[in-house]
Amino acid sequence: MQAFMNDVSKASGQPVGAAAISLAKPAAAVEPAKHTPWRLPESLAQQKSKKFQANKMGFEVGGYVSLKSEKVVSIFKVAAMDDSAAELVLQQDGKDAEAKTVGINDILTNWRVHRGKVTGMLEGWDCNTNLCSPTSSSQWRLDAVRGAVAMAVQKIYKKSSNMLQHIELLVKPTLVKVLQRFEVGELVFVGASARLEQKASKTNILVGEFTVGGALQRMHLAPHSVPPLNAQGEANDKPWVAPFWVVAKAEKPDDINMALKFIEEKVSSDITVWVPILVNNKPLSAGDALSWDSRTAPASVANMVVHAQKRLGTLKRMRVSGKQAGPTTKKARGSYRKKARKA
Repeated sequence: MQAFMNDVSKASGQPVGAAAISLAKPAAAVEPAKHTPWRLPESLAQQKSKKFQANKMGFEVGGYVSLKSEKVVSIFKVAAMDDSAAELVLQQDGKDAEAKTVGINDILTNWRVHRGKVTGMLEGWDCNTNLCSPTSSSQWRLDAVRGAVAMAVQKIYKKSSNMLQHIELLVKPTLVKVLQRFEVGELVFVGASARLEQKASKTNILVGEFTVGGALQRMHLAPHSVPPLNAQGEANDKPWVAPFWVVAKAEKPDDINMALKFIEEKVSSDITVWVPILVNNKPLSAGDALSWDSRTAPASVANMVVHAQKRLGTLKRMRVSGKQAGPTTKKARGSYRKKARKA
């Protein structure tokens, strides 16, 4: 077959076969015709209308214009327009100033559409309302509540921190043991936590109800405990050890020797925080392990009043040693005052 094709090529003087096909130029691609949008022709009325012609040039009601000849540009707002004239209002510092009427022919000849920026008033802002005031911000209010809770808890925690030298903390299992004797009400731990949450849970403790964004919002302290060292024996970046969260949950009612109470701390005229504390409700001896019934955590402020620590002497009269917080009975209080006067 190939020999036949070669003979034909020699006889005709033209390449024949695959060689001829490979030398042929590819056909040029045909470009699709460009589509030109069809527009309705202007009616006779539109052709005669100066307003219509002005609109075609960009002069519209609500738009802005300026004189072509002005070196210092004055901006006018088109307030109204018809086939004979346009009403223009001068703009000064975002406000409407004096108005003037300009003939439509003058508009088409000597004026131009202003395409630049136009100073305006901040829409929606009104100094007579609190709609956009920072004091109406729910987020800012929530931040204030968080700060108030932190201040209240920190204040009470500092008053009870001298107790720490009379306890020891154990792991595996996690326990708090006392190193000396404590009478009822002498040992106090404060629920210090940097974790404040809106959601209630079995482990979170309610610290108050606050008005946020016009609604009542409950806030809870969540358990917060970060040991000084991690599992590899390296120092943690942000250690946090508050004995309150280390006290074990009692397995049997007879094991309970700590009770959950609250101290009412008024931070401002509209923010009151109920600071959770654990107070020993039984006499303690050196070596005793502490435990409490976590099921006693109240679910509402009304129940917190029942759990409130009314006698603030527990924190106010703490001795520097932390061994004794103050008398717990009427007779003991009288004896305490006499000893204080003699001292």
